[in-house]
Amino acid sequence: MKSFNDEEGSRPCDIGHCRPWSAAFLAHHPLRERAWDFLFQEEAEAILDLAARIQRRKPDAIVGASIIIEVLLRHGWSPSAATTVILLDWVPNPWGFGGVDQCYDVIAANAVDLIAGQLQRNEKGSPKYVNMLLSAGQWVAGKPGAMTARL
Repeated sequence: MKSFNDEEGSRPCDIGHCRPWSAAFLAHHPLRERAWDFLFQEEAEAILDLAARIQRRKPDAIVGASIIIEVLLRHGWSPSAATTVILLDWVPNPWGFGGVDQCYDVIAANAVDLIAGQLQRNEKGSPKYVNMLLSAGQWVAGKPGAMTARL
């Protein structure tokens, strides 16, 4: 199986907000020695080439951050009916793509709640043990015909 990074001159890198997703993919992929080959992350000079590479390779699916899809669309890429697009940071979008809604409003409310609790307990400085709160995202199905997965 060939991947995007099999082409000469391609090299993987990562954009800041996608690092956790990339790390999880690399850590849990069944073929760890080949996992990098299946990732394509944004580089300033490589994004212009990505749309053409997708048209040549015709992948079954593109899973990525909405900013990457927006850049692709701005540079003339149009998804085919055979390509599934899944957004890892779903927000309402004009293309009807589905994906994972990170529920940023819930994250913000939880952050305010944590800070309010610290203020009420008169806690100052960095805590010895950091409190963390995990909020689950929600799957949002895409519109019919939007080339997105329907789980």
